Amino acid sequence: MFKKYHILFMGIFNALDILLTVIALYLADLGSRYFLHQGAAPLPPPHFDGQAYFLAVIIWMAAFRIFPIYSSKRAEPLANELALVGMAGGVSWFLFLGALFLLGYPITTRLPAIYFGVLDLALLIIFHICLRAILRFIRSRGYNLKKVLIVGAGQIGQQIASVLLEHPWTGFKVVGFLDDDPSIQGRSVLSIPVLGTLEKIRTVVSTLEFHDEVIIALPDNHKSSVQEIIPEIEDIPVNVRVTPALYTPDYIRPYVEDLWGIPLLGIRQSGITTPYAAAKRLIDIFGALFFLIVFSPLMLLAAILIKIDSKGSIIFVQQRVGENGKLFWMYKFRTMVEGSEEMLLQLVDFNTLEEPVFKIKNDPRVTRIGHFLRRTSIDEIPQFFNVLKGEMSLVGPRPEEVVVVQRYNSWHRKRLLAKPGLTGPAQITGRADLPLKERVQLEIDYINNYSFFIDVEILLKTIPVVIKGDGCY
Repeated sequence: MFKKYHILFMGIFNALDILLTVIALYLADLGSRYFLHQGAAPLPPPHFDGQAYFLAVIIWMAAFRIFPIYSSKRAEPLANELALVGMAGGVSWFLFLGALFLLGYPITTRLPAIYFGVLDLALLIIFHICLRAILRFIRSRGYNLKKVLIVGAGQIGQQIASVLLEHPWTGFKVVGFLDDDPSIQGRSVLSIPVLGTLEKIRTVVSTLEFHDEVIIALPDNHKSSVQEIIPEIEDIPVNVRVTPALYTPDYIRPYVEDLWGIPLLGIRQSGITTPYAAAKRLIDIFGALFFLIVFSPLMLLAAILIKIDSKGSIIFVQQRVGENGKLFWMYKFRTMVEGSEEMLLQLVDFNTLEEPVFKIKNDPRVTRIGHFLRRTSIDEIPQFFNVLKGEMSLVGPRPEEVVVVQRYNSWHRKRLLAKPGLTGPAQITGRADLPLKERVQLEIDYINNYSFFIDVEILLKTIPVVIKGDGCY
């Protein structure tokens, strides 16, 4: 139930955090005036005006969405979640103090601001303790479940299943095992059905349509089996975890998890991890807002020209493959005639492609204004909305089409370990003219060696590339 409305509930939790922050600011202001005035009436005027409240709302809203406060923490200790809340609240409070100083608020606001910081942190911690208790109660009653498929019904697999059965409040429900042992096929282990052999993993995952968790718990001598299993489900957006002995260095930056004494390695994580991910997200939000404001007149002009030039919608919406294979709808200004996607099947035979990439020079589907929009990259301005939604980043691998990613091999898929970007290493090194192997290698190197300065360098180098219009068709 909750998974279906995940974004809605994230917004509600964020709104409640902001509401508590506003209440804390009001109470701190009221309390400081009351005690400093020794309770006499009338009280002196408030220290904080509407501008201060607006600042608090914006800063806390951004910080609590940038830090992974609302990501799933079913099996994590409460201390980890509260530490994140403390970090987000602390960063927000320092930014708030800095903003007050820059806006010229008097020094008399210093003490109420300290009261505010302490009270806000206390309220937020109490709220998240209560929220976790409520969520655990709901999950223990069979709601908000995450279905788990365990590959391996041996000692390790049974140990993991037992641990999950002993902690129903996490909401992890083991739906079945996969194992090659013929003696347990069609039977149950720990009252959990054995759904088939290892080679049927793709069929089982697709049939059950749970798309949640796959835990590979095979014996140490099954490393080769793991390397065969994972590529089978690479294009399915499930979280994959393996026992440490089965890990191979082919996967980028695994992360260690402790499942009540059982170590697991997660191999479906973004290649750009905290704290870099939080800083990158902050830059994305402010950068996207800035560019949308700056380019708003240009967007209006482009919309008018597209409408005058040809029939069809102004915005073209297409499904693309994002971080860890998650699908999202990408926005662009329409540069082609109506029905262009149907015409593509007549121009490109995907079954005969030697590698998962295609180029169409002098594409007959492109409109007159579309040629200009593509050459100047104006058609990509609406993607700043994808950045605000968290589906894309300012800098990252190219957002690829579903039909192309379906033909990727294991090496190609490593580029999906980061959010796609409006620009990236491939765009500044050849754009559409770059061979696939070189482009993918550039993007994997970018993920492995990520730093803030690399993003700045790519953004700066994008400017002359866009002006020249290199590699655009």
